[in-house]
Amino acid sequence: MSRKGQIAGQVLIYVMGLVIISLVVIFGYRAIRDFVTRSEDLALVDFRTKLTNTIEEMSSDYGSMKIVDFTIPKGFSRICFLNRTASPDTRNLCRNIPDNPDYEPIVCSFWKDNSKENAFLLGKKTEAFFIGNENTGLPYFVVALKGVTEEEGYLCPDITNSRIKLRIEGKGRYAELSQG
Repeated sequence: MSRKGQIAGQVLIYVMGLVIISLVVIFGYRAIRDFVTRSEDLALVDFRTKLTNTIEEMSSDYGSMKIVDFTIPKGFSRICFLNRTASPDTRNLCRNIPDNPDYEPIVCSFWKDNSKENAFLLGKKTEAFFIGNENTGLPYFVVALKGVTEEEGYLCPDITNSRIKLRIEGKGRYAELSQG
């Protein structure tokens, strides 16, 4: 075999090697990215389940009180809970005025549309869900703000280091939520 033939054969082997390595890197990156996305989705489902189960459990236990520390998936900076019975129009949550730290247009939109969702995770994306009895449509909680009645309508604490503390007090048919 001639030298030129050997060189051409070696170049072909190097090119094939680069193609195979490139394919492995591309498919490996995609697999890792999909794994990370699925683990974030799983963390969100886990949080929603724990939150719902804790509130449901406490709602029927009249007079009991618990401060619970929840771990929230990354990417969220605030969580909002709504009382569906309160009117959104007069609440700070729906007032688009300068220097209003409570204003949350996405949550307000759900509230004004009378959608069933009563809990919202806010941040890079928004997750809305219902905490309540799916059969009756009744929520498992009302919001209590430092002694203010449930007419205020919402509780939107900030999430710090992917954690939030909630004070949950059982009232027999529902639970009162406040920041812990």
